[in-house]
Amino acid sequence: MAAGAPIYSTRFLAFASSGVWVYFTVPAGYRAVLKMISAFSTNAAATGMQCTVGGFTVFWASFPGGAFRSVNQPLMAVAYPGETIGGFHSGSGMESHLDGYLLHDSVGRQDFETDGVEEPSVPPPEWAQMTIDDFIS
Repeated sequence: MAAGAPIYSTRFLAFASSGVWVYFTVPAGYRAVLKMISAFSTNAAATGMQCTVGGFTVFWASFPGGAFRSVNQPLMAVAYPGETIGGFHSGSGMESHLDGYLLHDSVGRQDFETDGVEEPSVPPPEWAQMTIDDFIS
């Protein structure tokens, strides 16, 4: 990114829908950094909020029954041009805001599987392939 390139603090999503995914798509020439998720429930029944970045879940909050519960979660999740930041409520009575920075990115980044940075063909280490059963026995 060029020195002095503009950085915009922005609200990517503010939504109160339930049962429907809502998305922000990062425009060409920009990079998004999700920095804060705020979710609030007024639902007396159990509900939840999920957030994805680039198709991967980066946040999930479960709200047990009982009105007026909230969570504020700081994080740092990066989305590249064309990728989405998504939000979903599993029940009614929810409100969420997803905020962060939108940075001008004149260089961009290719998809992680073709940019030569990661090696998706290399198998994960043995310890990463363990299951819960490996710890119980």
